[in-house]
This record gives sequence, C-alpha cells and structure tokens, in this order.
Amino acid sequence: MLANPVRIVVPAAAPRLREIADLLANVIRGRTGFTVRVRAGGPVAGAIVLDTLLADANGEAYAIVVGPKNIALHGATSAGAMWAVQTLRQLLPPAFEDQNGTRPTRWLIAGVDIHDAPRFTWRGSLVDVGRHFFPVPVIEKHIDVLSRYKMNVFHWHLTEDQGWRIQIRRYPKLTSVGAWRTEADGSRYGGFYTQRDIRDVVEFARLRGVTVVPEIEMPGHSSAALAAYPELGCTGQPIDVVTQWGVFADIYCAGNEHTFEFLTNVLDEVMALFPSRYIHIGGDEVPKERWKNCASCQDLIFRQGLANETELQSWFVRRIGEYLAMRGRRIIGWNEVLQAGLPVSTTVHAWEDTSFTRKAVLAGHDAIASPVTWTYFNRTARELTLDQAYQFEPMPPGLDSAAARHVLGGEAALWSEGITSAATLDLMAFPRMLALAEVLWSDARKDFASFRGRLDSDQLPRLRAMGVAVGPFDREIADVHIQYDSASKVARVRTDFGVPGVTLRGTTDGSVPTLASSLLVDSTPLRGEGAQRLQPFYGGVPILSERIVTLVHNKALGKSVTAAVPPQRQYPGTGAWNLTDGLAGSIDHADGLWQGWWGKDVDVVLDLESVQPFDGVRVTFLQNVRSWIVFPSNVGFYVSDDRVTWRTIPTVMQQVPANTVIPAMLHIFETAPTTGAQARFIRVVGRNAGLLPAWHSGAGSPSWLFVDEIVVR
Repeated sequence: MLANPVRIVVPAAAPRLREIADLLANVIRGRTGFTVRVRAGGPVAGAIVLDTLLADANGEAYAIVVGPKNIALHGATSAGAMWAVQTLRQLLPPAFEDQNGTRPTRWLIAGVDIHDAPRFTWRGSLVDVGRHFFPVPVIEKHIDVLSRYKMNVFHWHLTEDQGWRIQIRRYPKLTSVGAWRTEADGSRYGGFYTQRDIRDVVEFARLRGVTVVPEIEMPGHSSAALAAYPELGCTGQPIDVVTQWGVFADIYCAGNEHTFEFLTNVLDEVMALFPSRYIHIGGDEVPKERWKNCASCQDLIFRQGLANETELQSWFVRRIGEYLAMRGRRIIGWNEVLQAGLPVSTTVHAWEDTSFTRKAVLAGHDAIASPVTWTYFNRTARELTLDQAYQFEPMPPGLDSAAARHVLGGEAALWSEGITSAATLDLMAFPRMLALAEVLWSDARKDFASFRGRLDSDQLPRLRAMGVAVGPFDREIADVHIQYDSASKVARVRTDFGVPGVTLRGTTDGSVPTLASSLLVDSTPLRGEGAQRLQPFYGGVPILSERIVTLVHNKALGKSVTAAVPPQRQYPGTGAWNLTDGLAGSIDHADGLWQGWWGKDVDVVLDLESVQPFDGVRVTFLQNVRSWIVFPSNVGFYVSDDRVTWRTIPTVMQQVPANTVIPAMLHIFETAPTTGAQARFIRVVGRNAGLLPAWHSGAGSPSWLFVDEIVVR
C-alpha cells in the first residue's frame, strides 16, 4: 500500500539506483501529492526498498516482493531495478497515472512475488523525424511510454531525403538549408534539433533505461544533405530538399574523398552526442545509376578491384564501419548491406522479410528483426492488426543455439510519411507497441485472448490516463475515400472512423482546413471545380495526411467509357466511370482514382451520347518508375460518329524520359483537332512503353500504365 508519507531506501554509494529512486519519487509525488523521501541505508519496515541483490545472469532481470511490511524491488543490475520500478507502477490501478484525477489517501497494491527477465536484449521503436518533424516534448513522451513497457531502445531516424534534423556545427547548411523544404502549396516545412536538444533527449532516455540509437543515412536517402552541400554528389549540381516520398537517384559520391571527410566529421559530432554503442548508418534503397555514370566512382571501382556498384556500396559501408570501430562503436545497417559481404561486426537490421534475419545470423552477424509485415506500425491497423503484431516471432525457426544468440531482438518502425502530428504518432503506435513489448519480453508462447483481456481491463485505461491516444485494433483510424455516384453523377466523400472523436473538415478555396472549416460527414457530395482539401482531426489537431481532391468539369463528365481490356483488379479507380468522374488522380498511385494496366496498352472509347463539337481532348498519365509505372510511348486519339468509321486526330508522342530522379510525376497528353471538329465517340490509345530498363530492379518485367480522367473541351 502507498500512503502518505512514502519512504524509498537505496544502498549507499549507488548513484544509478538513487537516480531511479528519485524518478519513482517524482512520479509518486506528481500522482498523489504525498511527501516522498529517498534516503540511503538498509531495508526498513514500511518502505520501498530498491537494490541490485538479485542473483540472475540476465542483467535486466528483476524481482518484486510486495509484503505486509514493505515493498522490495531487486534488480540483477540497475537495469533490472529500473524495470522493477516500472512493474510496480503497473501494479497500481490505472487511475494512478491520471495526474488530473482524484487523489485518494492510500493506494492499494496486491501482494505479489515476481521474478522476471526479458527474452531479448533489443526491444526498440524507430521514429522517423525526417519526413515529418516532431518537437522534443513529443519525442520524450514517446520514450517515456516505451520505458513504461520495458522497451529499451529508441531508434532516432534523424536524416532523410526530406529533411536533415540534427545540428552539426561544422556544417551549418545541413540545418539552415537541409532541414527545410518548400511544399506544393508554397509553404515552408521543417525543423531540427540543436545539440542541446539532443543531449536533453539522450539524458531523458538514459534516466528511464532507454538507449537512444541515432541513424545518419548513407549513402542513399541523402537528398537533404546534398541540397546543402551539392559538391558531395556525383553530379555536383544543385538539388532541392525533396517534397515527395520515395527513392531518389542523387546519393553521396563514393569516388569523392571529400564525401568521407564530411561523413566522418559528421559522425564525430554524432558520437559526441550519443553514448550508444551502436550508430545506425541506414544503407537501404541505394540506387546506383549516379555511380554507374560517375567517372570518379568508376575509377574507384577499378582501383579497389571491385566487381560492380553493389560491391562499391559494401566497400563504402566497410570504410565507415572501420572508422566507427576505431572509436569503439559498431554500425547497424538495413539488410541491403548484406548484398556483397560485410565484416561480421556489422549488425544487420532486417526489414524486408524474416528471411533476412536468418541470412544475417547464419553469416555470423548480429541481427535486429523488423520485418515490414509484422512491425511497420506506420501501416494502418487494417493492414497490420493488433493480433498480427502480437503473432510476430523475431527468432527464425530451426536455428542452433550459437546462431540464435545473434538475434538481438526486434523493433517497431514508425515511418512518418503519413504520421503528421503527435496525435497520429500515438494512434499508430498504440496499442500495437504493447503487443510488441510483450512479444520481445516474454517467451515464445502466444495467448492473444489473454493479452486482449489484460489490454482491455487495465492497459488501455492506463494509456488513456497517461494522455496517450489509442488507435484501433483492426480498422483505419480515418478511412477517407472518394466514391462516384453514377446515378446522380456526383462524387461523394466516404468516411469510416476507427477512433471515436475523429472528424473530417474541408475547404474549397485552397486554404488549409482548420477546426472552423466545413464539417464533412459520410456521403457529403463534392461540388464545384478545382482543388478541395480534406483533413481529419482528432482532439482538436490534424491527424494523418491531408487529402487533396481536384474536381474537373468538362463535356465528358459522367459519360460512359468502355475498355478493350479491363484494368487490373487491384487498380480499378472509382469503377466504370473512373475516367469521366471529374476526379483528377494525384501523384499517389494508390489514391483510389487511378486505373492501371500491366504490360498492356490502354484502349478506351468514350461515348458523348450525341455528336457534339469539341476543341480538344486530353488525358493524364502517371509515371513512378520505382513503382514500375511508366508513361506511354505515345497516345493516339481517334473520333467517330458511329463507332464504325474512325478518323485520326493528332497523336501525341511521349517526350519525358523514364526519369528516376523524380519518383512520381504527371503528364497531360493533349491533342487539338481541326477547327469545327465534332464526334460522338472518342477513342484514346495509350501505348505501353514496354519492358522495364536494364538498371531497374524489375529489369525485363512489363511496366504499368496508369491513366485518369479524359477531359473534352
């Protein structure tokens, strides 16, 4: 029982235990208003006793004995003592965590005798601050909740194509230039952490038993750094901090010695800020076309006796790894670093699927399991349900004991393309993070029914009392899509909210939606022309990504279209009227407004229902070469009055290359007939560009054609 006053006793000359005791004392004071005193000495009646006397080979093991006279918290080390404190907090009722709730004069704690230890040593959460930036209080809140559930690693993804977020004093343009981008609407977006911010977060985490592991991406995902210092790229040409998501061609030039001078200087400042044994260097999704066309890189390949650009990446990683090793650090890289062999001291972060964990440990590497199917919490709860997260197993089957020791544990990933606010971060992370915490701490036996029962009765109320927004188990937080009503020839907003309290608001004048903007409910019609901005809100703040829908009025609106070959089932758009529904597709090929054909031409006929005069026809195609979507080689246009005899109007050739620098782009193919043209039927034939080029990861495979909206003027 906790009652006023509270005494906490720690051994003399145990500074770390004193820190933990002070942390507990501050929590109790803040939640109860009690007087709490911490002193050094031996066990006394009526006190909370904290020590490291537990005999257990696992340094994170702890024991708790709640008896009639006192509460004993034993750790095998101070790490175990930290987790004993967190379990003690879980033994108190959820209302204890509510700082604004009632304050009883005593808090009952059940009598228990617990001896516990984790299964894995690496229990982590990655937060990507490159694509969207989160202020220090948001990061510290996330770390605090991680510690509450005995997660011990915070992986801070600090650099990306879309923003460089850590102050490096030797290179000020990394933050004055690289931390900011100009969005499509002309607004500036960005932010960064000062070195003081970093030290504060690292200390905040240390006090709570959490290690902060920084990630400085190289050699790819480096557009923001190259925007600041373009001389570090292979072309030396200026580029912008990018505003789209995806993979970009411009990467650090491996053949330029200044690249390594820059990176080692950056890492020196990073190591001074982060005491972590590990430094994550990324190494994922590295396009090689710049290296292939760079004389300096090709000369380096020749001088080092390397076979190709893949081996050049391994050489790059080895060089950085050796630099860090000389300073007592170890590198972590995403599983692409395995491609051409690495020193066994490299820790592999396996993300693509579970096979890479096995491949890494069988090659002698330590591995962290973060397979996208199970641990990418940026996916919606419908794509990755709570049950699926709970069924994750980090340990590949069939490993002998020597190989199994190389599996350090697992980690959730919260990539922030669609995580735009602190509320969204919570909603995406929880309660799935609790499922992962149990998986990584407990043995391999899974009992989801038991987990759900404990979650519903205790942990969800506890999270809410802590001020954590809790997301759904198996639904979208806010599913907002557009449906075309062919009967009334009106597009409607369709909504399905998986969290109570979510609302949708929109504007039609191009302004950013606010809480004062129009409220949109399920089946609200979209009227007018031009861009309409739709934004979900929760708790008074925007969540998830804004949806921009562009309405286009023209002669073809609502008219029927028939296709010689139907689109692929996974990309039907809004249905049979997709090309004439008045809804223009965005640069996101998964926005539900595009129809896709794989390896085939687009051949469609529009029926205007009567012979009509017209001045021009245009149709929009999408290109995202990394996603196998390529513009057509040309688009043919034909008109007819009877659908039997066809007249050709000018064909439009494709002038845009299969560009890999811009991940996604739109191109309008537009033709103008002779003056006085008229027709009832208009046929559009987009001719597939053929097989994917030799440099592409899918080289030799058919490419996709994505088309939307035939506009007749």
